[in-house]
Amino acid sequence: MNIKNEIKEILSMTLYRGITARSHPSLYQEFRNLLKVAGINRKIKLVPYPDDNYNGKAFSNNRILISTALLDVYNKAPSITRCMLAHEIAHLKFGDVGFKILRENFMIDWNGNNISRTLTLLREMRAEIEAPIIAGLTQRRHKKIQLIYKKK
Repeated sequence: MNIKNEIKEILSMTLYRGITARSHPSLYQEFRNLLKVAGINRKIKLVPYPDDNYNGKAFSNNRILISTALLDVYNKAPSITRCMLAHEIAHLKFGDVGFKILRENFMIDWNGNNISRTLTLLREMRAEIEAPIIAGLTQRRHKKIQLIYKKK
């Protein structure tokens, strides 16, 4: 799939109805609390998209996508969903989102510098460091949750 089609697919996914205080009260409240801990005071929409894996995407400055698998597991194991949300919120906190990142990576590659993978790795590492802090998880618990992600 080329990048243009991938963007179109992601944009179409965001047309799903977002998670609200009415549709998922405890998850919505948890999400709001995580945003507060991260110091994000603006309105962020949480939107599920169909995926059987535990995934999330900080899609734009005002939208986080989470997989339906994370939505489904929340009632049984909320720390799994909390951890992924915290990771994506960390990306929002540092501005590592959507078209900005695509544009930066394109420009880096276009100019002949092959450092976009390094930048992506550094952004992911920063989100992984910040996520347990935002989620209020110990490093040990965070590592256990990461193992669960890998099995899914």
